[in-house]
Amino acid sequence: MSILIKLLVTAVCFLTLKLIKHLMDIWNMSNILEMPESEMIEPGEYDKQKIIETRELIKECFGDKPAETIAKLKNKERIALYTDFAEKLTKCYELDIETDVNIYDENTYGCYEWNKKTAQFNVNILMCDKNDPHFELYVRESIDTIVHELRHAVQHKAILKRGFWGIPDEVRIVWADNISRRHYISPTVNLYGYRSQPIEKDAFSFAANVMRGVE
Repeated sequence: MSILIKLLVTAVCFLTLKLIKHLMDIWNMSNILEMPESEMIEPGEYDKQKIIETRELIKECFGDKPAETIAKLKNKERIALYTDFAEKLTKCYELDIETDVNIYDENTYGCYEWNKKTAQFNVNILMCDKNDPHFELYVRESIDTIVHELRHAVQHKAILKRGFWGIPDEVRIVWADNISRRHYISPTVNLYGYRSQPIEKDAFSFAANVMRGVE
């Protein structure tokens, strides 16, 4: 268990190619990096069940068309709705962590802090006008981010608790090794390596499978 003491402390950034390009005007980003695609992973049986439950929860919180729901809300109401969704999804995933929906870093969508067992989400992109041509994309990516970061929390609990979500031991071992400081690849160091490493590939794939069923 000693390797877990050295778990990744720095934020695990979640960025995608299209959104990086579209956020250039909003965040005044001067250096745009292309986010490579990562390989999709076939979900296990329990993962499939949770993917369905996640889609149902998204519909429960945001309706059939999340962007239309968010467009009708004021900024404080948007934050409250995302907070409610994050908290409900945490319970759905059987997690004992803290969640924080907060505008804390304009260059980051979200992160899961392994040492603090805390998931943080940046809703800064939702503060834009509903008539923005990319508004629907911002809403979609914000929901995707919450799913992605809470998947990291699932990975963490699976490492600590054998059998959680039916994650195989061989996968748990690979994840534990990946999140050590020696083996985690930061996107600022190697974007392709970051996207293709085990814990990120799994989180991107899980969130993508969820969002396939969301308009």
